[in-house]
Amino acid sequence: MCVCAAEDNPTETRLEYNTVLYVPREVQNRMELRRKNRRNGGGSNNFRRNLAERLMLLFMGFVIAVGFNRFGLLRDFHSTIDSLDGNVKDAPGTPSTTTTKSASELTKRSLQIFPPPTDPTTALTATTAPDPASASEDTEEEQNEQKAKGTSGEEEEELEKEQKGEGTVEKEEKKDEDVLECKKKKNPNIALFYADDWTMKVLGKFDKRVKTPNIDAMADNGMIFTNNCVTTSVCWSSRATLATGTYAAIHKHNMPFDEVKFETDVWPETLYPLMKKGSSSGACQNGYYTGLFGKWHKLEVEEELNAAFDEIMIYYGNHYEERDGRTQHVTELNKIDSIKFLNNWQQRFETFSEEERRPFFLTTSFFATHARDGMIPSYQPQNSTRSRFYPDFIDIPTPKTATEEHWNQLPDFLMNGEARTRWKHRFEPKHFQSNIKDMYAMATEVDEAVGAIIDKIKSLGVYDETVLIFTTDNGNMHGEHGLAEKWYPFEESMRVPLVIQDPRMPKERRGTMSDAWTLNVDLAPTILGIANIPPSKFMQGRDISDLYQNVAFPDQATLSIDEKKEKVGWRKDWFYEFNLGLSNDGEDHPWRDYIEASFALVTDEWKYVYWPQHKYEQLFHRSVDPYDEWDLLNKVLRPNKDTATISVADDEKTQLRRQTESLKNGCCDTIQTTLKMYTEMKKRFAVLKEQAQNGERI
Repeated sequence: MCVCAAEDNPTETRLEYNTVLYVPREVQNRMELRRKNRRNGGGSNNFRRNLAERLMLLFMGFVIAVGFNRFGLLRDFHSTIDSLDGNVKDAPGTPSTTTTKSASELTKRSLQIFPPPTDPTTALTATTAPDPASASEDTEEEQNEQKAKGTSGEEEEELEKEQKGEGTVEKEEKKDEDVLECKKKKNPNIALFYADDWTMKVLGKFDKRVKTPNIDAMADNGMIFTNNCVTTSVCWSSRATLATGTYAAIHKHNMPFDEVKFETDVWPETLYPLMKKGSSSGACQNGYYTGLFGKWHKLEVEEELNAAFDEIMIYYGNHYEERDGRTQHVTELNKIDSIKFLNNWQQRFETFSEEERRPFFLTTSFFATHARDGMIPSYQPQNSTRSRFYPDFIDIPTPKTATEEHWNQLPDFLMNGEARTRWKHRFEPKHFQSNIKDMYAMATEVDEAVGAIIDKIKSLGVYDETVLIFTTDNGNMHGEHGLAEKWYPFEESMRVPLVIQDPRMPKERRGTMSDAWTLNVDLAPTILGIANIPPSKFMQGRDISDLYQNVAFPDQATLSIDEKKEKVGWRKDWFYEFNLGLSNDGEDHPWRDYIEASFALVTDEWKYVYWPQHKYEQLFHRSVDPYDEWDLLNKVLRPNKDTATISVADDEKTQLRRQTESLKNGCCDTIQTTLKMYTEMKKRFAVLKEQAQNGERI
């Protein structure tokens, strides 16, 4: 589904995007005029009848007012109406005469403004003071019981006031204060730059050969998370995780375009619909003006897209696209469409008051640096970028593990799968230089688009009111282990960049790095947190701003990164899954011998990997083996015996021989330490797997 806005031309009738219809502005104005006339009684033909009705209503209102005053309720009634009216006025993005709304939306708003009348007897009961005689009959035993429940004297006094109706004024004043606070509280805009197939090292911050100055500047003004990972390393599943804040085992969007349960049952409570409609409770109705441009990789169901986005254009799969009779690079289109969205936002809300204006939530969803699967050349940047930044005469070093030796150390079932097939013609030695430079050039083009969009945000005067986030759906292997692509729980596949520039971030945190285990299930709760919208109960991640905000504890400004992690109780390990089957054990994963199912447990020190269809296990000591080179179960336990029969009671000569062999192979772990960690990691793996796949918060 593509939605194209009209060019900014004052001589044309401008087409406004509406989530239900495309309606010209002049037609919208006529429709609004008719609605006003209907609300005002239908015109002069009905004047006499309307006059009589109004006189009758005034008389009835006078009688009701006398009755309300008799029971001391008139003041409460006015306070309630004022509060409700304040809620409506304070709703950001309240439609003007140029905005059409569907009938269901108008019905919803009318229900919010005019709640069903309460039963007068109920109201009387709520405000009638208790009989002093009955109140004095409380026994000493009842008073002791009340104390045992922990009710303080102040609480009892408050309760008594409430029963007498004396606390009503304070409550209504508090509501008014909440409304005023909403007016003061200005939710920041959010720009999410969401790239594709982009591993951690493809950033100038970590490799000066890669030119990404704008994203690097975001890191200098914000925070970069060096242990940010995806819970499933494949495009469609990660994008569903972005929307739902859940593991693949929960959202079940395992295959591209599958119509699965989460798509219809809980879609209104996922990230984008929540951001568009805003908070459903409290005085602040903080909906965002939402837009997404580029890759979606989910079902394109019109009702779902209408519920989630004010503007959306979907395109991906090719590096060049035909539009308006011209061939344009897909990254250029990402940039053009995002800037047009910002212009539309400015024009739509330029006449709104600051309190009523809806902030924007822009997702620029790049297709770069994704390869064209099965095509040669695999990567297609613009020629000017390639020649300017990555000329043919320079050489890019190959990764440390991109050798035949490392490929030969893989389990047999990985050696001839799809990852090896795609390695050919892409990252095998004779093609490595051309493809890695083309891919880096595409990354630089994404960075240039990010810079242009940020410049536009600055020109709108809202740069200091905008949160900028750069991340990606999954990593990528560029020849490591003799493989290409993602899917597997290798470091290059799981770890992806995350940069957050947040105007709320304390100065002492800006320009720093955090090694906390942040995950893509955290993105939805984090973005909702920025918008002051509570995350849905099924979301499994947590708000990343806990790692840099100084709000929970008074001494947080002086805490180190490690102390901050401890203070907020951040996770110390996490569970990874790649399983396209319906069962949680991976037995029915359909891609055996093509792309294998895999699970993993990752900690600061260790990584345990399980390949369920082959009942094969691996153990890596991450802190001394950051590139997954030494499977300790192979190097220490498997050389002469099966793992199940290994015993720490082997004679000293055998232990010494195996330890020597381990050291020769570059590892430093003995049989005892390996067996101990193997046992501990398996136990923890079972616990965390069950929690993640049962939908618990991680």
